Amino acid sequence: MSTQVTTHWMRTDVLVIGGGTAGTMAAIKARQANPEADVLILEKANIRRSGAIAMGMDGVNTAVIPGHSTPEQYTREVTIANDGILDQKAVYQTGKLGFDVIQELESWGVKFQKDPQGNYDLKQVHRVGKYVLPMPEGKDLKTILTRQVKRLDYPEKNNEEWFCHVNLKKNESGKMVLFKRPVNPYVVEVDVNREVYDVATR
Repeated sequence: MSTQVTTHWMRTDVLVIGGGTAGTMAAIKARQANPEADVLILEKANIRRSGAIAMGMDGVNTAVIPGHSTPEQYTREVTIANDGILDQKAVYQTGKLGFDVIQELESWGVKFQKDPQGNYDLKQVHRVGKYVLPMPEGKDLKTILTRQVKRLDYPEKNNEEWFCHVNLKKNESGKMVLFKRPVNPYVVEVDVNREVYDVATR
């Protein structure tokens, strides 16, 4: 027995698959890189409660705060802690960009723990250096990110009746297809021939 498949066509400059923390941040950064760009988030649920940390997180463990540590120190300590099994360039970039991300998140309403003098209250978990910054209200992280996404007026495509993972594959005509198989199959065809850019490097 054949099942009717509904195809929806959408045109966008940047397609973000998944509305978790990484997805919402990627969408925000894409719009910041190009305020005129059309950015589309595809998510099987609601971005307010989707992703691996939908219930929040208790701290940031990549807090390289100027005056306390440097990206080089952070990279060295993380390398030792992981017996050298890591991508040092990626770790260095995380340490280099970490403080800017913390400040940006704070400007959006994310709360980070401060000491009585109003400085970031860093904690030590590695053998050397303090890189963990507690988030006393970390449960609100996804709510805050969702609010920021909506402030920037992104289109969001979600369907609360979808309860399965997204599969990305090519259809018979060679187009990339997002395919979900709930009770009623749903296919989204995306034009991947347009020029895109890597916002992570901007």
